[in-house]
Formats: sequence, structure tokens, C-alpha cells
Amino acid sequence: MALLPRVGLAADIEVMLTGFTATGGLQVALYDSEAGYKAEKIFGGVQRRARANSLRVIFADLPPGTYAIAAFHDKNENEELDANVLGIPTEAYGFSNNVRGTFGPPEFTAISFTVDNAPLKLDIELK
Repeated sequence: MALLPRVGLAADIEVMLTGFTATGGLQVALYDSEAGYKAEKIFGGVQRRARANSLRVIFADLPPGTYAIAAFHDKNENEELDANVLGIPTEAYGFSNNVRGTFGPPEFTAISFTVDNAPLKLDIELK
């Protein structure tokens, strides 16, 4: 019996981040489930220096499923989203679908998107 080629089992996500200055670093986290998002269990992540006002990140060969992205501009490069005494972030951040949380991070259902076998392009503006 001949094996058939496995077609359409993976896709790439291209993410364009904007809304930051060319100082510090950028942290981008990819989550593959609501449980992972709530537990801050990152499925895939990228750390880059902020060298321009935009950054393109590619997550390659992802299996079909539901995903979400969270990103922030780590100006002081301490690998944490800094916040003031009230818990309000002092560094720019953003989520897929450009959703903002009201009192804390948005729900996974609001920031999630579906990956099938076609490449996907997302724009995220950090604020």
C-alpha cells in the first residue's frame, strides 16, 4: 500500500507588531489553548530587540487549532510587563485581534483565532 502525502497539516502565522519605540526588547507569546493562556503556559515564544518601530514574527508549521497571541514592549528588558501600584501596565502591550482588557487581560475567546492549513497574517498594535 502506498502512503499518501500529508497535505495541509501545518500553517504559518505571520505577526506584524507596531506601536513601540526602538529601545529595549519585545516579548511575544503564542498560546494554543484557553487553559494554557490562563496558566501562562506558552506554546511558542519570541524575544527580540526593539530595533525599529515594527517587528515581523513568524510562527511556522503550526498544526490546525485555536491560538492566541500576547505581546509587550519590554523597555527595560527585565522580561516582565511592568505595572504601577494599581496594577496598570506601564509598558506597551497588545493581544491578537487588537483586543484590550478592561480590568486585567482579555478573555481567551476574545483574542483567539483559528489556524487551518492556510498561512495567516495578523497585525497587533502595542499600546
